Formats: sequence, structure tokens, C-alpha cells
Amino acid sequence: DVDVAILMKELDRNGNGKIEYREFKSFIQEEMRRSEESPQEQGKGLCLAFRVFDCNEDGAIDTNDLKSAMKNL
Repeated sequence: DVDVAILMKELDRNGNGKIEYREFKSFIQEEMRRSEESPQEQGKGLCLAFRVFDCNEDGAIDTNDLKSAMKNL
């Protein structure tokens, strides 16, 4: 639960308790700058990763989604 709280604090930049796609994308893009994949492959990976974390498919990642996804990793 502590790890989830830390991730939420880092990723939820507008503080609404959810990680919207744009917040997730911004975080992942920062991480992908170190990647050697093509931009197209990175884009595909971004969408797939967001779907993994958006467990209830509401277009945002809340604490419950994050906990569920982390249990499955």
C-alpha cells in the first residue's frame, strides 16, 4: 500500500486521486527516453500499459486499479 501511495503521489499530477491517460503518458514518455525502441513501438507499448493499469476501463487509473495491476505483475 505504501508503494501505491508513492506512485499515486508521483503520477497524479493534478491531485484528483486518479491518473489520467495524459499523466500516465507523460510519466511513461520520461521513462521511454532511455529506450531504443522506435516511436511507433513506444506508442503501442504506452497504450497497452495503460490498459493493464486501467482495470475497470474508465479511462483513468485510481488507487484500486493500481493495486490490482501491481498484484498481477
